[in-house]
Amino acid sequence: MTTSRTQAPVTAPETPETLSKAHRAIIIAAGKGARLGAMTETLPKCLLKLNNKPILEYQLKAFWQNGISDIAIIKGHQADKILYPEFKTYMNEDYHNNNILCSLMSAADEMDEAFVASYSDIVYTPDVVTALLASPHDIAVVVDMDWRGKYAGRTQHPESEAEKALVSDGGVIREFGKIVSSEEGTVGEFIGLFKCSKAGAKIFREAFERAQKEFPLDKPFYTAASLQKAYITDMLNYLVDLGVKIHYVPIQQNWFEIDTEQDLQRAEIWTRQNFSVNREFLRAQGQRILSELNDFKRTVASCATELGWPEADVQQVIDGDAAPAQVKALIDAMCAMYPVNRADLELGEDDTRHGVKVMKLAESKKTARVFKRRNRNGELTPYYEYRDTATSRLSSFRPEWIKELRVVDDLDPKNPDAIYNNGHFMHQVTFFVGPVNFYYKIGEQYICEEMNTGDSNYITPYFPHSFTARNAEEEAYIVAVTFGGDVRRSLDELYRMGKTRASQYLVNSRNPQQGTQGLIDYHLKNEWLTREHLQAQLDNAGEKINVLESTQAYSPEQLAVLAQFLNVEAADLAMPTYRAEEEVVVRKIAETEPVQYPTAKNARYTIWPGSRCRRMPLVKDFTVQLLTDNAPEAPDLSNGLHSYLYNFSKGNAVLTWQLNGQQYSDVLAPGDSAYVQPFVNFSLHKEDTNTDTRLFVVGIPGSINMSVQREMSAFAAFDRVVSEDKCWFTA
Repeated sequence: MTTSRTQAPVTAPETPETLSKAHRAIIIAAGKGARLGAMTETLPKCLLKLNNKPILEYQLKAFWQNGISDIAIIKGHQADKILYPEFKTYMNEDYHNNNILCSLMSAADEMDEAFVASYSDIVYTPDVVTALLASPHDIAVVVDMDWRGKYAGRTQHPESEAEKALVSDGGVIREFGKIVSSEEGTVGEFIGLFKCSKAGAKIFREAFERAQKEFPLDKPFYTAASLQKAYITDMLNYLVDLGVKIHYVPIQQNWFEIDTEQDLQRAEIWTRQNFSVNREFLRAQGQRILSELNDFKRTVASCATELGWPEADVQQVIDGDAAPAQVKALIDAMCAMYPVNRADLELGEDDTRHGVKVMKLAESKKTARVFKRRNRNGELTPYYEYRDTATSRLSSFRPEWIKELRVVDDLDPKNPDAIYNNGHFMHQVTFFVGPVNFYYKIGEQYICEEMNTGDSNYITPYFPHSFTARNAEEEAYIVAVTFGGDVRRSLDELYRMGKTRASQYLVNSRNPQQGTQGLIDYHLKNEWLTREHLQAQLDNAGEKINVLESTQAYSPEQLAVLAQFLNVEAADLAMPTYRAEEEVVVRKIAETEPVQYPTAKNARYTIWPGSRCRRMPLVKDFTVQLLTDNAPEAPDLSNGLHSYLYNFSKGNAVLTWQLNGQQYSDVLAPGDSAYVQPFVNFSLHKEDTNTDTRLFVVGIPGSINMSVQREMSAFAAFDRVVSEDKCWFTA
C-alpha cells in the first residue's frame, strides 16, 4: 500500500445499536465496458443480455427477492438506454474521466441510510444478497473463497486481474488488491458487492470527504493515479488504513463477472444453470399450494374470496409467477384462515448446486468447537473437537467430524477417563480413522471395541456411548453421521400429544410375541372392536385361532388370517426378531470381504460394506477405494438414498455428476465432504494415479421410505403427486 496507517477511525466503531439492515440498493452502471468492444458502443454493459434478459435485471431480481425495492441506478455511458422509471437514477456526467468510486459517490444522497452497493457487470443468486444482509457488521463485503476455479479457461480475463481480498482469521479484511500476500491470511475474490449499515454509510461518506482533502488530483490514491481514477477497492483499503473493520461474507462461486466476450458466453451457460432452478422452485411451490387447496376442497376463486385476495394474485402464485414475498404472504394468509400447518404448504428451497453440496476442509474448520468432560481426577479437560461437514436442508442427516482429545492406554470399558454420554435421539453411523476406542452400554453391560481406520458401527438411539484415542502420536477421529427416522418426522405430533397419550403407541419391540399382541390390541382399538368381537368373527368363519389369551403365539399363517379380519397386512402384525447385538452393530473392515464394482474385470472401485442393521434396512455405509484416474463416459453410481461422502485419504478425489442433461464436477481434497441428492448419477475417480484415494460413503433414507414407495406406487396419477396441475373437478 502507498498510504501510511492513520491512528483513529473516521467514526465510532460498530456497536449493536448502530447496526441496521440495508433497505436500499445502489447499482453502479456508468462505465462503458471497453473490453467488450463493439458490443457496448451503443449499449451500456448492464443491458447486455444473458438468456434474453439484461444483466441488470438479474441484480434487480436478487434485491427484489430480498425485500429491497428502493433502488438507485447510477448512469453514465449510453444513459438514455437505461429505462427503469420505477427506480431513482443518478448521472455521472464525467464518467469519461473518472472511475467507479466517483460514480458511486454520485449517489451520496442515498447514503443517509443503510445500503447495498453493486457493480452492474456481475450476476449473483439471491442467496448471495441474503447472506450479505445477514451480516451484523457496519461494513461487509462479499468474498468468493472458492474463486480460483472460475478462472480455469478464462483466458481473456486471467486470475491476475481478480480484485482479491486478504481475510484474517477473524473474518476481517486486511487488504484489497490484485496482488496480496497469502502469508497473513486467506485470499478470496471481492465480487463487487458490499453493504453499509446506517453507521457504516456515515463512515464511508466521511472517509471519502477526508480523502478528497488529503489527496489532490495530482497525488496517487493507492493503486490509482488519483482519487478521481480510484476503484472501490482503493477506497476500501483507505478505510482499512483508517482503522475501520471491514468484515467479509464468504460465498462459494454462486456469482459471475462479465468483463469480456468470453465471460459473456460463459455467463450465458452459468445463468441458464443457476437461475432456472429458482423459477422451477416457485412453480413447484405453487403446485404444492394447489394440492393443498384441492385437499381443502377450495378452488383458486373460492380461496381468493375467503382470503380477500384478488383471484389473479392467487393464480399468479399457483402458476409460479409471483415474487417470493407474495408467495409467503399467501401462505401466511392460508395458515391464518385454514387449519393447516406451514410445513404442509411451504417447500424447503434447494440449497445444493445442481443436486450436490460440497463442504471444503477450510470451511469445515471454521465450525470447530471443543467440548470438555471430567477426567478421573474430576477435572474438566478437552474431550472432543467437533466440526460440521457437508449436509443439506433436504437431508435427514447431520454428519460431524469428531477428533478424540482424551487418550487412554487400555481397552477397559469402565476406564474412568472414558466418559459415556447419555445417548441421543438420533440414529448414528460412525466411521473410524486411526486408533479409536468405541465404548457402549447395553443394559448393565459395558463394552469397549478396538476400532481402526475403515471400521464402522451403527448405534440405536439413546444407547450411551463414547470414544477415546489410544495413541497421542497418531491422528484419531471419527465421522459420525447422525440421522432421524420416521419418529423424528413425527416429533411435532408426538410433542403435541404429550407423554401419556403418545406412550399408548408403544409395543414391546424386544419380545416379538408380546409385540404382536400389542399390535393386535392397537388395530382392534382402531376398528372399535374388542378381542371378544374378533374371537366371535373367527369362530363364525371356522378359524381355529384363540385371541382371548394375550400370551398366545401365532404362526405366519395365523397372522395372515388375523390381518384379513383386522383389514391390515400381515406385516402390520408381525414383530421382527432382533438379536441383542443388533442394538449396536460393529463392523471391522479387516473381517469384511470387498466387492469389485461394477465388475471384477472392469473395476473402478473396491467397495467394503460397512455396518448393517435390519432395524434400519435402507441405511448403507461403505469404504470406497478409487481405482482409476479418469471419469467414465457416464456417471456410474446412483441410489435412492441421500448420500454423504467424506475423503479420509491423502489423495484428491474428483466427483462428477449429472442432472437434467448437464454434467458438473468438483474436487474433494482430503478432509472435504459432499452431499448428493437421491437419484443424482455420479462417479468418482482419483486425481493422482499413484495415490491411494479412499472415501467413506453412507446412504440414508429421507422421508421417502419403503412405506411411501409402496403407497405411492399404487396411485393412479403419479405425475400429480409431485406436480399438481389440476383442480379436483372440472366445472
